[in-house]
Amino acid sequence: MIKKFRQGDILVYQGEMPQGAYILKSGIVKLYNITTQGDERIAAFKLPGDMFPTTWSFQKVAPAIYYYEAQTDGEMYTTTNESFHKFIKRNPAAMSAVADHYLGHYAGLLMRITALEQPKASDKVLHTLYYLAQCYGDERKDGIICIRIYLTQQMIADLIGLTRETTAAELVKLKKSGILKYKGREYSIDRTKLIEAIGEDNFKDLKL
Repeated sequence: MIKKFRQGDILVYQGEMPQGAYILKSGIVKLYNITTQGDERIAAFKLPGDMFPTTWSFQKVAPAIYYYEAQTDGEMYTTTNESFHKFIKRNPAAMSAVADHYLGHYAGLLMRITALEQPKASDKVLHTLYYLAQCYGDERKDGIICIRIYLTQQMIADLIGLTRETTAAELVKLKKSGILKYKGREYSIDRTKLIEAIGEDNFKDLKL
């Protein structure tokens, strides 16, 4: 079954028992939680082809551990947990596709942790941009990566755990250096310059 949703809709609430497994057909979904101080902290995003809630769908955690909010209008396929598991068990190609998908996401999460571990705000922003480029970017022939998610400075700050003011100041520096371009909510990154700024080759050939 296909279900439509509108921007701002909460598709799954934190702590609730999901009604089924969802596969995103179109649109973007944001995963986040709320701190005890009332601040939003973004965990990740879901793009077309992604399934959620992941932990519940694979029977690891019963209630949802994040809020799932629609960033745009879109549609999603809905199915029962039982039907989903029967399908992938009977279809080796589907099982392989799911495994490849989540191995890529696992690598992305390691990059995300690396970003959060950085002691300096500038390095947190650099590594987070690399995470966004690798996990949610489309690379053009000229080496520029366009981020598929419409971002705001506040969203980037919420990803990192910095204030919007600090994040904005660091983004301006990166824009002046030619690493980053943004207009409104559209962001693009020069991958080569970003790698040079990070100063590490560890992830440069990683394809998620």
